[in-house]
Amino acid sequence: MKIKEGQVAPAIETTDVNGNKFSLEALTGKKILLTFYRNVGCPICNVRFHELQQETPFFKENNVVLVSIYESSAKTMRAFIENEDIYSIMIPNPAER
Repeated sequence: MKIKEGQVAPAIETTDVNGNKFSLEALTGKKILLTFYRNVGCPICNVRFHELQQETPFFKENNVVLVSIYESSAKTMRAFIENEDIYSIMIPNPAER
């Protein structure tokens, strides 16, 4: 399913990579860049994610919330990002806990 600019995204309620509750509805009224990736080890996904991470000053300056959703488990994701300063809210695959 492709979501177009201005279209309301489906409700998402889950936990982030650190086990904190996450609700897309809680971000209502904010500018959100919602991104989807395959597994956290995918080299193409990593390039794209890191390109977006380099834009963190822009996102902060413009009050844009970056939400990155992966098909990987939280455990696998934590191993990949443990030493990185990540601006994005990282959402693992809830079926892969």
